[in-house]
Amino acid sequence: MSLPSQSSVSAGRSYMYRRRRRRLPRVRVVLLGVALAAAGGWVIVDGRFFGPADAGASDGREDGGHGEDGNERSLATTRSPLIAPPRSLTRAEEMQNRSLREAADRVVNAGAAQKPELVPQEPAPVEIRQGSDAQRGEARPASRNDRGSGSPEFARLMEESQVLIAKDDPLAARKVMNTALHLRGASDGDRQRARDALSELNEQLVFSPTAVAGDPISLTHTVAKNEFLSTIVKKNNLGVDWRAILDINRISRPESIREGQSLKLIRGPFHAIVSKGEYRVDLYWGPADKAGEWLYIRSFTAGLGESDSTPTGVFKVKNRLANPAWTNPRTGERFAKDNPENPIGEYWIGLEGMGESAVHRSYGLHGTIEPKSIGSQESMGCVRLLPEDIRLVFSLLREGESVVQIRR
Repeated sequence: MSLPSQSSVSAGRSYMYRRRRRRLPRVRVVLLGVALAAAGGWVIVDGRFFGPADAGASDGREDGGHGEDGNERSLATTRSPLIAPPRSLTRAEEMQNRSLREAADRVVNAGAAQKPELVPQEPAPVEIRQGSDAQRGEARPASRNDRGSGSPEFARLMEESQVLIAKDDPLAARKVMNTALHLRGASDGDRQRARDALSELNEQLVFSPTAVAGDPISLTHTVAKNEFLSTIVKKNNLGVDWRAILDINRISRPESIREGQSLKLIRGPFHAIVSKGEYRVDLYWGPADKAGEWLYIRSFTAGLGESDSTPTGVFKVKNRLANPAWTNPRTGERFAKDNPENPIGEYWIGLEGMGESAVHRSYGLHGTIEPKSIGSQESMGCVRLLPEDIRLVFSLLREGESVVQIRR
């Protein structure tokens, strides 16, 4: 198939006349044609050179001058009446023209390869939702506040906390970190970094057997004769369960404590904030009536009620039960104490709504025998935690004093 630029130059010149003209050697023709093509859009037809002005022009159709049958349009109908319709080329001439086109393409492609490569823009970060959303493979775009630090003041405070840690002042560092966590204007990413840093620090300050002098949360105690963990907790009005003292001091059995032993004690009150949108339970410490001053302790991943049935509001801890019996309110099936198939696990923390939330009853925090349900909405409305997490929360919250806020 011939291109429009491969048509004869004039209808008045015969084919025999063109054949009698002196022709350049084929190799020189190819090289010269390729060079001219690269330089200015020149083409070769039967040993003659044609510039861009002689190339076929479009008649306005997007098909590049092709007719409905896919053939090239004649230059006689699109450019000039002086240009005769193209003749049929021999197979040898078609082969030659194909070689010329391929050579020209190589020159053009070589020039294009030297152009700077465009780097695609990095896609906006996504935050994978935990639980059911994650199981469905869904994700939501991260907000602008998710993308790194949004506050110079936050960065300054976190840097200051690291200086205090280097000076061996972890209590002051924790206070500064907590200020950064609650800083107005801090991004979601900022707050997560603050939670991570505070959690790591509290592993030593709160949950290790070592007490730090001056820490308002902890103190030391020497076991007296005939003392038990339960009596020590009551005597010191710690506001926590004896299991917290057992676990912090790495004691395997409560009866194994001995007279003269030094124990680290921690005192409450502790509180919890449930963030439904993040499937997260945050543990705090401080006076119940001063929520704005609460000190962050650590976080846990939670399971929530199916179909968004976990209510929001402010609740107080009504009761706490270890190894509870439970009756399924939907089916009436009963689970006795010590039953390993009890869906609520080994610990129950009953909640009672306060103020506008007083209408919400029979909700609580509890364990689960289905760890895969953590991070999803599968409960009947209660907040689920992993067995080891609910044990810790159970040991720190206190009836009638600890507050649980459930937020969107």
